[in-house]
Amino acid sequence: MFPLPMDETDALLEELSETKEPRKLRRVIRKLNDLDASRVVEPLIKELDTVRGFLDDPKLWKISDEIYEWERVMESICEALGELKDEKAVLPLIELIESYDRKWTIYAILSLGEIGDKKAVPALIMVLENEKKSKVVREYSAKVLGRLATRNSIEALFRLIQNEDEENREIAVSSLYRNIKYGSEFYKILLGINNDVERVSTQSKYLQELIDRDAGFHSDGSIPFSENPTKRLESEREIFFDPNSGDYYYIDDDGEE
Repeated sequence: MFPLPMDETDALLEELSETKEPRKLRRVIRKLNDLDASRVVEPLIKELDTVRGFLDDPKLWKISDEIYEWERVMESICEALGELKDEKAVLPLIELIESYDRKWTIYAILSLGEIGDKKAVPALIMVLENEKKSKVVREYSAKVLGRLATRNSIEALFRLIQNEDEENREIAVSSLYRNIKYGSEFYKILLGINNDVERVSTQSKYLQELIDRDAGFHSDGSIPFSENPTKRLESEREIFFDPNSGDYYYIDDDGEE
């Protein structure tokens, strides 16, 4: 009995399990993320564990180029899991962001945002509030918390904008901005912060200013240009231009310019 011919997915999955060359692996992974999620997500998660084993090997850290290549593979796996949007990838990605603080960790964070499962919120809050994590990892956690926009995620961002550290407060601004509308419940919370001398900061005031401007209110009292500008008045007389003086003029009923 002859074996059945392999389809494209089978061939790529076989290549995924057998290939140990990082650049070739990345090419395979890029092709897999365009295929049927139900068939490729679990093999990708298994490969994620394999790559973690390489990255956790102290011997590999002595070869900087090799580490860089395997970190790129990790980025590719995380990216693919996000694009496939299968909830089976949520827990493995959460474990990554809890365990690591490297540049590629942001791809795991972004993929959690792409999948959109609210189960990721507590882990993202933990990363956000862990000041031992790098600034860039915490910034991306803030972005995804803002994107998921649960009450817990917004409350965590509000805690951050009241933090004593200026850098922490700056991380919170853009993610809160996308979630607060003028006059909303969260806007009233922001007003409470800005009316409290012990909690107000340059960042919280700036955030309120952005929201107010979107609603058409400016701190200097100015107002935006009207969307329906006043109709321009057209002269009923013929207008002339004097090229020597650079002036415009018309002739009145008495014949005067």
